[in-house]
Amino acid sequence: MYNICCKLDEKWTGSFEEGLVHLNELNINNIQIDDSIDSIDLIAMDGAQIEKYRNLLIKYNKKVVLLNSSIALTKTENYRLLFMKALRLKVECIKISLCSNWMEATQLEEIVHVLRMGKSFNIRCTIEYDVNRFDDLARTPLLNLCKQFDLKLIFNPLEIVRQKKHPFFNVFYSCKFKNNIHFLRINDGLFISGAPIEPGNGNAEVKELVSALTARNYEGYFLIESYMNAGDIDNSRIVLDRLKAILTEI
Repeated sequence: MYNICCKLDEKWTGSFEEGLVHLNELNINNIQIDDSIDSIDLIAMDGAQIEKYRNLLIKYNKKVVLLNSSIALTKTENYRLLFMKALRLKVECIKISLCSNWMEATQLEEIVHVLRMGKSFNIRCTIEYDVNRFDDLARTPLLNLCKQFDLKLIFNPLEIVRQKKHPFFNVFYSCKFKNNIHFLRINDGLFISGAPIEPGNGNAEVKELVSALTARNYEGYFLIESYMNAGDIDNSRIVLDRLKAILTEI
């Protein structure tokens, strides 16, 4: 009914397989991972290693819907390897790594090259929605990329709160990219300190964001992460329970 995705963080689960077991306990099959597994970079894995993790995903009935890339856009050969390995793991989307000057012409060319590569592998690319990046000057080129390459966005309300802005009323409501939001991070925080808090209890307007997206027949994912206490994997269960409560109330 709703697409819920949970971050598999080996820092707290011990190993990739142990993380899959933990997500079984949460009854979540869609996962988010980084571009290394069991401390091995994905692009450095050989065929046998890729097959091992592919088989684990099949065994535990898990789908990687978001893979976070740490590769600089200039490393085009590494991106090609990443897409090749991701294709074997049936990854749906890859979050590309942006630098602070990404709107410069040369940087946009590199982004287009990676987006074109992703399209050839039939893997969608995503970028994180940063309110500082999407000002009026940036909207036209970004909108063109969204249309041409089906570029998807990750909307992070906590980071917007930390800039003392309302995620729903100041950003989402006036955003031209609503239809390109494919991932909503379920997190929350306080204007006064930026400190994280349980979803729905802070200033991130999580309920409004979830309600607005579901009203638009949202087909993307709600991203669950352990963000309130970085050393406690059970926080993912707390965030999941809060999301379910919000969904039942709207």
